[in-house]
Amino acid sequence: MEIEAKVRPKNLSKLRSSLKSAGAVFKGRGLEKNWLFDHPEQALAATDKLLRLREDIRVSLTFKGPRQNSQFKKREEIEIEFPDTSSARSLLEAVGFIHWFYYEKFRETWKLGSATIVVDELPQLGVFVEVEAETDAEVEAVVRKLKLPRKYISSTYVELLVESAKQTQKYTGAFRFPPEYESVLGFTDADSK
Repeated sequence: MEIEAKVRPKNLSKLRSSLKSAGAVFKGRGLEKNWLFDHPEQALAATDKLLRLREDIRVSLTFKGPRQNSQFKKREEIEIEFPDTSSARSLLEAVGFIHWFYYEKFRETWKLGSATIVVDELPQLGVFVEVEAETDAEVEAVVRKLKLPRKYISSTYVELLVESAKQTQKYTGAFRFPPEYESVLGFTDADSK
């Protein structure tokens, strides 16, 4: 079961200082590439389920069940690893799934005890923080310790990206950073391998 809180940080440099002061350990940063798959009739999306293929330092296929009614985002999560993206895509397409959405994000990962804190930056959306832990109480304790806003966002990144595209009318079939963006932020392909 995935239990997480998603918020918009008020000040990213203060957040990083809070993470260090709290004893959080920086685990790395890199570019994540995410492909969403579904049945041609969008049966998974219609029932609030998700099938995501992700490439970062590894390749993983994740199924996420419907969100449960809670102050935090809670959903069943099943994940398996693949040796490479193309074999995973081939398998999914062979059994009838279609690729319907693509997005990138830069992710910075921190560990604080058993909790994982990620700082995500997405095209068109900006920066978000997610706190994931084993229990609601752990998530709440980390949010308090880091002095994060308590205005939790229940929408997925896909929902936020689609809404942004509707407002700006800038959807081109994928949400990605321009190539020069990676070098400006100091990210390289090596960071994501």
